Amino acid sequence: MKYLIPISGLIAAVLLCVPASAEIFDQSKPSLDRTQEELFKSSFLTVDVPVPYIKPKLADISRNQTYGATDLINRFFGGQGNVTDKEQIVHPVWGNGTRYKSGMVLRLVESGSQTINNYEDMEIVPAFLDVYSRGFVYQNNVPHQPVVKTDVEITGTYSADIDTYNSFNEKEGRTAVERLISQMFGDLQVPSGFQSIVLAGIQDKGERLFSYYAYPEFIAPVEVPDVKGGNTIVESGVPVLDVYCKVLMDGDRNLVGMEYFWDNGIKASGGVKDCYSANQALVLAREAIYKSYDKHPPLLTITNIKLGYYQSRTNSGKLEPGWLFDAWYSQKRDQLNTRGTTTFQQYEYVNVPMPFAVNAITGEYVEL
Repeated sequence: MKYLIPISGLIAAVLLCVPASAEIFDQSKPSLDRTQEELFKSSFLTVDVPVPYIKPKLADISRNQTYGATDLINRFFGGQGNVTDKEQIVHPVWGNGTRYKSGMVLRLVESGSQTINNYEDMEIVPAFLDVYSRGFVYQNNVPHQPVVKTDVEITGTYSADIDTYNSFNEKEGRTAVERLISQMFGDLQVPSGFQSIVLAGIQDKGERLFSYYAYPEFIAPVEVPDVKGGNTIVESGVPVLDVYCKVLMDGDRNLVGMEYFWDNGIKASGGVKDCYSANQALVLAREAIYKSYDKHPPLLTITNIKLGYYQSRTNSGKLEPGWLFDAWYSQKRDQLNTRGTTTFQQYEYVNVPMPFAVNAITGEYVEL
């Protein structure tokens, strides 16, 4: 079911009183132009999910933990001597960073070549480390043993016994990951006023690795509807989306990858404040998008709405509370197809993601 942002009763009444003719598009009638504009502004944003009917009280969150490249290189690569290359990178959330590579360069020479000048260098990078001021991403590309294993015993010409099992269970995997994190950086902790959430399990596709994901939640008062038709205040956890820890481990309990942006010292700053509701945030987003596209925005569809904290795009030491919207629009893409000797133009439509957020305290629109 689709939900449209409602237009006002006044606009609807005006439209009902206007004959359905070309006069409604007459540019010499400013009032009708304004009515048209308001009608379009209220309808170009389609919502495919129910809008949450809650009103939170939230505070900004500050963070101060930083990470240095030297310590991380020693931990993951065994020292600077094992770094084979580095390059500057930019992440849309974490900003400027440096990618360190640990690998080798193979020099490929053509078979039978009589000169050493006829070669091609091929870089093999089994591991890389992206370091940002607030955390890092580590990944290696060596072969991994899956957690889900299969034993096959041939019992006849056309038969076999197949046994599928896990190298370890979810509890054992979580214990192994948390022991590794504790040895490297200390236990994952949250201060008073926060709680931590852990999601862990064995992947059901891909490499079938053990996946561990932990993130904090800010405990805040949230106004929600009650069974009596009124509103009541409850304490609810609001996820801190950009302070987290992700770990992948293989069937031999070796580290495959780690994303670590955890901060044990995060804290609420400035006290809790009344926030915009999701409906109010939609209205603010509609106005901001309309202006940013010079009054010609694409027709957007929203497929998810959630409340959470996101990393400030202007201050790496700040997390901002906001309504986050998963949105997309359809875009026509040209294709040239050839059949035999005939070439013709063909069009296809692709969905372009356009996630955005509205700061729940200030109402500021943010592209994610």
